[in-house]
Amino acid sequence: MKLEINGEVVSDEVDAEGIKDAMHALNADGEAIIVLTEREGVFLQAAGTPTTGFVMGYHNGATSEELASTNQTLKPMAVLRAFTSFARGNADWRGSIGWEPSGAYVAKAYNWRATWRRMWPLYVGLLFFTIAIVPLAMATKSVIDQVVFKPLCEQDSGRTFSHFQQGSGNGNVSTPFTPGTCWYEGGENITLRTLQEGADLIDLVAKIAQVVVPIIVIVVIELVGFLLWRGRKYMAA
Repeated sequence: MKLEINGEVVSDEVDAEGIKDAMHALNADGEAIIVLTEREGVFLQAAGTPTTGFVMGYHNGATSEELASTNQTLKPMAVLRAFTSFARGNADWRGSIGWEPSGAYVAKAYNWRATWRRMWPLYVGLLFFTIAIVPLAMATKSVIDQVVFKPLCEQDSGRTFSHFQQGSGNGNVSTPFTPGTCWYEGGENITLRTLQEGADLIDLVAKIAQVVVPIIVIVVIELVGFLLWRGRKYMAA
């Protein structure tokens, strides 16, 4: 670590004791700028006087992180603790005093917040889609079962409809095709093919509807919500 005070190099290889000695040698009322450099572009610094207090700053050129102490009148002992911690290579200096972003780091944080303000409707929309798609798909299937398949399955059967199990597979040897099946109370079942002509096409359309209908409902809800949000935003402006 290199220690500089008021632009003069005190030591190119300073340790905790050397920092302590240099701090104790400061003029009580004299302005001092103390810089402790870890490597090129990475340093911790303090500016002020031992009597009135110091303000500290941290700069890391590699990460663009810039920090300033929230306390603008730090006591010499607090500055010394931060410097010695930094010199030893541990991160205690980050917690020994309060810090806030400064310089380009503030701009980066601000830009992130600005991006969030612009994009949060999209994030909320994606979250709502993820949460709502499965319940809506199940609700759509339930409605289709009652509106479409129940009348088809109960025609001329004399049985009480329980649920419809849609067909699966593609006819290959590894995944043989299973036609859509009507299930009745008591565990009886019968394929819809035996009751209704074009049963496989009806089953396919129902499958597509169970995917498309929830997506349309979610899009409509999100579009209405977005328009209401934009309307309130313009009203507030």
